[in-house]
Amino acid sequence: MIKGNFIWLLLIWQVTVHAQEYLWPTDASPYMTSAFGESRPRRFHAAIDVKTWNQVGYKIFAVGSGYIERIAISPFGYGRALYLRLDTGEIAVYAHLEKFNEKLQTIAEQEQERIGRYRIDKYFSPGVLPVQKGEVIGYTGQSGIGVPHLHFELRDSRNRPFNPFLRGFKIADTIPPAITDFALSPLTPGAMVNGDFLPVVLRPSRQNGTWRLAEPIQISGKVGVAVDAYDKADGVENRFAIYRAQLFVDDSLQFQTQYDRFDYSQNKFIELDRDYFLKRRGLGNFHRLYRVAGNALGFYSQLNHADGALISRPDEAEGAVVPNYGIDERLREPRQYQPLPALSWGAHRLRVVVSDFFDNHSVLEADLLVGPPFTIAPQIADHQPTRLQISSIQAPPTRKIQRLEAAAATVNGRTIISPWRPITAKWKTITSQQTGFFDHSSHPDSLPNKADSRSTVEKQLYSAPKDSVLELPLTGAHLIRFVAVDQYGLRSHPAYILNPPDRKLVTPLLIDVEKDFSPNFLRLLIRANQPLASAPAIKFSSGGKIFQAPGIPQQPHRYLASVPLAEIAGDSVQLEVAAENMFGQMDVWREGFVNALVQPGRERSLFAADARMRVAFSDESVYWPLYGRVHIDTVTRLNDPRVIGPIYRAEPQDVALNEGATVTLSYPDTISQPRQIGVCYRDRNEWVFIDNKVNTANRTVSAQVFSLEDFAIMRDSEPPRLHVRSPQPGAVIRERRPLFVVEVNDSTSGFESEQSIELRLDGQLLIAEYDPERDVVQYKPKKDLLPGIHKLTVRAEDRCGNVARREAEFTVR
Repeated sequence: MIKGNFIWLLLIWQVTVHAQEYLWPTDASPYMTSAFGESRPRRFHAAIDVKTWNQVGYKIFAVGSGYIERIAISPFGYGRALYLRLDTGEIAVYAHLEKFNEKLQTIAEQEQERIGRYRIDKYFSPGVLPVQKGEVIGYTGQSGIGVPHLHFELRDSRNRPFNPFLRGFKIADTIPPAITDFALSPLTPGAMVNGDFLPVVLRPSRQNGTWRLAEPIQISGKVGVAVDAYDKADGVENRFAIYRAQLFVDDSLQFQTQYDRFDYSQNKFIELDRDYFLKRRGLGNFHRLYRVAGNALGFYSQLNHADGALISRPDEAEGAVVPNYGIDERLREPRQYQPLPALSWGAHRLRVVVSDFFDNHSVLEADLLVGPPFTIAPQIADHQPTRLQISSIQAPPTRKIQRLEAAAATVNGRTIISPWRPITAKWKTITSQQTGFFDHSSHPDSLPNKADSRSTVEKQLYSAPKDSVLELPLTGAHLIRFVAVDQYGLRSHPAYILNPPDRKLVTPLLIDVEKDFSPNFLRLLIRANQPLASAPAIKFSSGGKIFQAPGIPQQPHRYLASVPLAEIAGDSVQLEVAAENMFGQMDVWREGFVNALVQPGRERSLFAADARMRVAFSDESVYWPLYGRVHIDTVTRLNDPRVIGPIYRAEPQDVALNEGATVTLSYPDTISQPRQIGVCYRDRNEWVFIDNKVNTANRTVSAQVFSLEDFAIMRDSEPPRLHVRSPQPGAVIRERRPLFVVEVNDSTSGFESEQSIELRLDGQLLIAEYDPERDVVQYKPKKDLLPGIHKLTVRAEDRCGNVARREAEFTVR
């Protein structure tokens, strides 16, 4: 064991709390390896973890006077844990211990013997086990889950964990947090970031101590900000969670989260505090800088009227105020709210500040362009194979076009579009009898900036004669692209003019449609193998209703669309996309899919097409309306012989569930031993057994799940693997209290609990310790063994009822 010279630091680490001093809890080190509020599967980390140098056996101290209220021992979770009720009424928790002090260890072992099992959870009244501040009450270890460390919690009198640093504990920390990624996510149908409906994740660079984004970001609609960041401290390489994050827009604080305290009943809300959607898509572990519906955590303050989200004005009228976007008023009362008018169109400054507890902080700055992209329509005055004349650029009345960018591309003999190249336009005077010229009196809305009769191209082209057109050379160009920039700096969607080649493309037109479900809208990506003459026609049919979605151009052969899922909810939705190329050739894409509505407060089930798989939702399964479906995966190859039958993909897999759901699969008639099967899910490239509640009457197997995944049936017909490591069979030993060590492993269904594994010595049941991470069970006798032959018997039963037995005889001299 590595010994550090940290005893003297106990005098420094004393802090005053309610007129009583708390001590640092161990002499292992003054360093932290995990912070309060960090992410764990479906829960928050409720403590600080103290570094023990990957060793065990350091002393732990009573941080204050009080009494031992609870002793708990389990092979899982906290392992060996002590709960110290302090004189202040607060509770100090020490977990993952190697052992307790002699008195407490004796009490724990007596309780184990009394109830006949390893796991105990015993409470004590005040006065039974008093302790004084600074008293050694145990020793650090690695029991339960995790490598050697001390998990140290502080809880209030109502058993709610809070950040121990709030009671004055300190570590050496002069390092500001690092910001790794920044995300902006469209939150409602039609909202966009940089011209798309998908979240945008950007990596900032650090310049002169500030994190910055290289380019402005254009947003419209309701958008949420999130940040992926970590903290570090002096003397260790561990990465910690941040303590505080703040969002400012134009120097006005719009949202703040600060990880001070929570209630254990709120653990599941970590999937709402962090961005579950981005995490499930492999984009990072982001802190949301806005609050979503259903999130009742108390970390947040200074929220604007959109709970931290950014909303652009629906029009450019000044002074518009954001309405209440369905925010639950019951969640408002304990928090302060800053009024946030909807952001005006144009440039804004966004700033994110992330801090650790000791006020080391980092700043991220970004330029926002707020406002929706707009549509332009170049009006053709004359179109010849070698030149194009534009009479006007139509745009919405509120947009004053300040700049027009033009570019050309070529289509080769098959389907490829060459890189875009800028082209130069010039003015050409025409006679007043020629139609389509820039006549602002006859086209009052064609040029929003008509007051000064400027054109819609570069500055040097703005001044134009009254009777004029914009002429562009077309030599070798088959496609002309226009993008306009308005008075707010906002870019338009691209507009295209086609100049078809003399010969038709030899490849038939083919289109492909990719669906991407967000929590409340569907994004469509329509791709063609050649340029389209116009936007494709997009039509949804559901329940007798028809919904048409406009196509938004990204490239001549690539279009986007967005449709609210509420508009197309149904068990049978038909999608039709029709497109036409520049030569008049047509292609139509048709498909059907399920978009079933699951609502809070109502029970609902989703079924696979073969009716052999069901996902049942209770009235508390979802936080908000969920639109789901189940696919039968006929493409993925089953490389695991334990998995039988089809793979069922339940969606959406990137939306957090509240109280979970129940997955039920019908098993085939070929299964003669249904206890040997269970429900499993795919975790990357591995299949993980969940549970096996078997109903033989209905020939089904079920499991409760807390996320939607790829599910299948897994068979476990193999017994656990057992190996007696010490004493080895046939061994002759002199040690009267030998350490018994047995390797025990089941790689499929696993063990229900430690009671599924039994060690007996000469027929007597042993209170053995099971370590699920190291796959061993061990026991050390409390009394000397008698000389002679002894028999160790091991029995293990997995969750599918497969049993393994081993016997090992050894001799004690």
